[in-house]
Amino acid sequence: IYPNPASDFLMVDSNIELPLEIYDLQGKVVLRELQSEYPAKINISSLQNGIYILKIGNTAKKWIKN
Repeated sequence: IYPNPASDFLMVDSNIELPLEIYDLQGKVVLRELQSEYPAKINISSLQNGIYILKIGNTAKKWIKN
């Protein structure tokens, strides 16, 4: 995933068609969407600044929204 930190969009350099889920540090899902483009481009501009977890299938990655 890039860039990290990110401000408006988060890119996921993977060919995926799984639901993407973004969690805050309290474990609450703050964004869920299905991506079919490569690389996946996720609009995160509505999220507050902070640290988030991106879950794709069984894989989770931490990133920072600034």
